Amino acid sequence: MKKVNILTRLILLLSFISVMFSPLTVNAASASITASKTTAYVGDKVTITVKLTAGAWNVTVKGSGISDTIVGYDLDGNKTTTKTYTLNTSKAGTYTVSLTGDITDYDTEQNSDISKSVTVTVKEKPVTNNNNNNNNNNNNNTKPTQPTKPKVEEVVSEITRFEVVGYDIKFNKDQKEYELSIDEDVQKLYIIVEGKNIKVQGNNEVNIKDKDEINIKVIESKETKDYNIKINRKSNTPQEMINDKSNEEIATQTNINNTNKDDNYFMISTIVLTVILILETALFIKRTNKKEN
Repeated sequence: MKKVNILTRLILLLSFISVMFSPLTVNAASASITASKTTAYVGDKVTITVKLTAGAWNVTVKGSGISDTIVGYDLDGNKTTTKTYTLNTSKAGTYTVSLTGDITDYDTEQNSDISKSVTVTVKEKPVTNNNNNNNNNNNNNTKPTQPTKPKVEEVVSEITRFEVVGYDIKFNKDQKEYELSIDEDVQKLYIIVEGKNIKVQGNNEVNIKDKDEINIKVIESKETKDYNIKINRKSNTPQEMINDKSNEEIATQTNINNTNKDDNYFMISTIVLTVILILETALFIKRTNKKEN
């Protein structure tokens, strides 16, 4: 019985040690681009997959008919974002799709440049001849298969997200001018622009100190669009302090007016008394002259 208890305690101790010293899994910032297959035949379905794990990302996927910009952020940690694209395999050849840009790790706040690519080789399908008796003739008469020309699809650009974090802006792709009311002590704004086949110039974090307007330049497939945001700063002084100041100014002005009124009354009184004194003096002199006569 004692041996069983000792064995049980030993197992529990080893389990506790393995849990304490087992490595913790931490999702560091990373980026990858892969293909469902790197060798294919004409007409096969091949998908290109981009996977991003980061706190913020601004990358471009480009090459072999694929063009896209992926921009975003996550305030809670390193978010994993996955996007897939279909490669056009209607023609034999070698296709390369690249992934470039930068990602930022949420925990370390370290920014990393990304430059990766994946290559897919597309081959012609082998020709099968079922007539074994006429192999030579068929080989001589068989014309090489002409590859079909791929359809040239028009590249469509579209802004799917236009946001100033913490503020309400009703975005319209045809509206180029906006206004934003912010507190006077705000120094930075975080702007997010996402979409299909677009590229945004500048950083997501914009320093607005001593600025009353910011410009966001979006490059689409055919044109460049400028979006301007006018900044209106609001005072942080409480209304009660403004009212107290106004009341104090009114009281001061009232005191000044009262003082001016008192000065006017004093001057008028002085003039009246002076006139009365002059008249009484004149009457006194007149009476004195009469008595003497």
